[in-house]
Amino acid sequence: MCLAHNLLTRWLNAIYLQAPYVKSPTDVSDFITYAQVWHESIHHHHAMEEEYFFPWIETYSEEKGIMNKNVQQHEAFHKGLEEFGEYVYKVKVEEYDGMKLRGIVDGFGEALTLHLREEIKTLIGLERFGGEKLSKTWGDLEKKVRAGVKDMVRFPSLPLLFAGGVGVLIQLV
Repeated sequence: MCLAHNLLTRWLNAIYLQAPYVKSPTDVSDFITYAQVWHESIHHHHAMEEEYFFPWIETYSEEKGIMNKNVQQHEAFHKGLEEFGEYVYKVKVEEYDGMKLRGIVDGFGEALTLHLREEIKTLIGLERFGGEKLSKTWGDLEKKVRAGVKDMVRFPSLPLLFAGGVGVLIQLV
C-alpha cells in the first residue's frame, strides 16, 4: 500500500508541477490523457478499498467501523476529485488551462495527500489483530485485482504502472 500511495502522490505531483507548462496541442492532448489515467487509477484504488478491502478488514478484526476514518477521508476529497475528472474528460485541447487544473488540485490535494499518509498508519495499526489475518486479506484483494486487472484502467496507464515494477500494478489497489 505504501508503494501505491507513493505512486499516486508522485503522479499527482507531476500533474501539478507540469500543468502550466504544457503548451503544444500534441503535448496537451497527451497530458490530458496522463491526468485522466491518474484519475481512473485513484478512483479504482479507492473503490476497491471501500468495496472489498475495508469490509474484509472489519470482518477479520471483528471491529465494525474500524476503517470509517479512512472512508470519511475519501469523502473529504471526493468532490474535488470529481471536479478534476470532469475537467480532464471535458476540456478541449485548445481550451486547456494548466493554471485552472492546478487550482482544481489545490482544492482537494491536501485532503488527498493527508489521507494517503494516514491510511498507512491505520493499516500498520492492524498488526494488533495478527499479521497472518492482514496478510490473508491482502492476498484476497490481490487475487481480486489480478482477476480484473484488464478492466482496471485504460491501456495507456500500463507503462506508468510498470515503470514502478510489476509489484506496483498489484500494489496500486
